[in-house]
Order: sequence, then C-alpha cells, then structure tokens
Amino acid sequence: RKENLMKLIDMLPEIHKEIIIMVELSGMTYAQASEYLDVPIGSVKSRLSRAKEDLHTLVEKNMELF
Repeated sequence: RKENLMKLIDMLPEIHKEIIIMVELSGMTYAQASEYLDVPIGSVKSRLSRAKEDLHTLVEKNMELF
C-alpha cells in the first residue's frame, strides 16, 4: 500500500511532490520547509494544501491500488 502511495506521489508535479515529501513524510515543520525552500510559511501551507488535494484526486482515480 505504501509503495502504491509513493507511486502516486511521484505522479504529482515536482513542487507538490517536494512539499509532501518534506512535510508529511520527512516530518519537517512548516518553518523548516519554508527556510529550506526560501519561501514564506504561507507558501508552504498553500503548496501543501494543493498537493494534498491533487494526491487525494489521484488516490480516488486509482482506488484499485489500495
């Protein structure tokens, strides 16, 4: 199941894949991600929100993997 989720994450646009991996999988805080990416915390939050929406859509379209 985790393997299939990673395949779907890989299908995300790079900017979304990056933020999902940093915050959700690696456990970075918003502040850490913000510093690493050199963007405001608000940008980290909005990117993560859009990334989660895109991932949710991919999961729904590929339910047979889960």
